[in-house]
Amino acid sequence: MRPDKRRNKHDGYWQDDNGMMTTGAGCDLRTGNWAGSKLDSGDYIGAAWGASPYLTPYAEAIAANYSIQIPWYYSQKVSVQSGGFNRSIFTTRPYLYDVLIIGMSAKSISNPAFTPLIGLQIMDLQRAIPWVSPNTVGYAPLGSLAGIDLNPMPILKLPEAFFLPAHTMMRIETTAITEENVGLIEATITFVGIQLVNPPAFTTPETIKMPNGDVIKVGSRMPWLSTVPFGRQEFDPARGRMWGLWGLIQGERAMQFLPPADCDVEIHDAYSDIFDAAVIPPDQVQFLTIKLTDMRSRSDWTPGRAPATAVLGSERQAFPGIPFTKPHLLLTGHRVAISLQNNSITNVIESGVLTLRGVRLCEY
Repeated sequence: MRPDKRRNKHDGYWQDDNGMMTTGAGCDLRTGNWAGSKLDSGDYIGAAWGASPYLTPYAEAIAANYSIQIPWYYSQKVSVQSGGFNRSIFTTRPYLYDVLIIGMSAKSISNPAFTPLIGLQIMDLQRAIPWVSPNTVGYAPLGSLAGIDLNPMPILKLPEAFFLPAHTMMRIETTAITEENVGLIEATITFVGIQLVNPPAFTTPETIKMPNGDVIKVGSRMPWLSTVPFGRQEFDPARGRMWGLWGLIQGERAMQFLPPADCDVEIHDAYSDIFDAAVIPPDQVQFLTIKLTDMRSRSDWTPGRAPATAVLGSERQAFPGIPFTKPHLLLTGHRVAISLQNNSITNVIESGVLTLRGVRLCEY
């Protein structure tokens, strides 16, 4: 018997001291990879992201150009005053090396119940391309970008790795996605990624080759999010039209539209805060329905609305953004129509939003 192998309870297979099950030819039966072709610790460490953490082909192709790759974390305290359209802006410090940002995490500083009310708009100051599309809301709820403490998902993976060039600062703009005045809301957000290091004479690659053979620019794939109200803008006789005063009354149906895309977008998953008791009682969520339609795609056929729980995730679930059965390619100039209906006979949705998450495919 080979000294580094021993019989496993599965007759006919071997298991080494690291727990890898292989045939005599050395194939790991759990991953399908040949023994020796991957890191001893495996490509997938832990289960926080399902098969996580892992790099997309785009991120892998970029990282392959760098001789040194090390874990990278950057924390930034953010805050915003609720009770109106108040905004705060924060900038990160520039780093000496290129970075791939893979995911985000958030920790409450003030009342944890209000932390998900923070809305974010993020961009780097080199290209100034916003991650969140400018529309009715223009900000993405914190839970659609970051895993929030005290909830099942501590780190939320971005739809695509974001390439942050060396010496570039990030701009983080915050607002409160609610009409209620709950005071100052504070949290610490942490970008999680990989720092890419090479000798001083190294030049950042301009293009990389994707698995399908396409040669694309580094930085051309970016996180994309679009947030719309779950309902429509409301009018309060006493307060008028207020920022964050969105709703959908009992038995009412509303339509929301995403803005036309200026380039192709892969839409991967969907998030919403309607599962929060402050928006609607948990036992009433079952009465909410939704339908997504690509307005200019003849092949898009959605016969009726589905329960919101089948389409939308939340920060209180293991998957805050529930993945679609397959990513949808939203072509340039197309836009998504979202039909929303509240079938509850007792409750109004108050200040609920939903966010579609995906990847912007632009050659800037």
